[in-house]
Amino acid sequence: MDDEFLQCIQVLHGGTGLAVRDILTIECGPTVEVPHGPHSTQHVVYLVETNQRRLALGPEYSVYRWVKKPRIGRFDGAADWLAPVLEAAASTPPKSRELILNTAGSGAILAA
Repeated sequence: MDDEFLQCIQVLHGGTGLAVRDILTIECGPTVEVPHGPHSTQHVVYLVETNQRRLALGPEYSVYRWVKKPRIGRFDGAADWLAPVLEAAASTPPKSRELILNTAGSGAILAA
């Protein structure tokens, strides 16, 4: 396992409580540019599949929601960083529960 995947698993565990045994698949997605006012940052998006319904959120997160993929669009505009992350994940076929994880820890997790 390379360093990027290990970092992703560490961030995932810290943010959701999921352990390696809870991960069905993990896929490195594209790098997206997330705007921050006049600046932007690059972030790698990882798509993680799990069959766990309950998450144990870390201290930087306050809420999560499982959302069916066709309904993700209603979150558009909710946060500046969300649109490019959702676009990066949009081409992935739904399997079971899927987490869209931004490794930079933007303070929110969208579960689909």
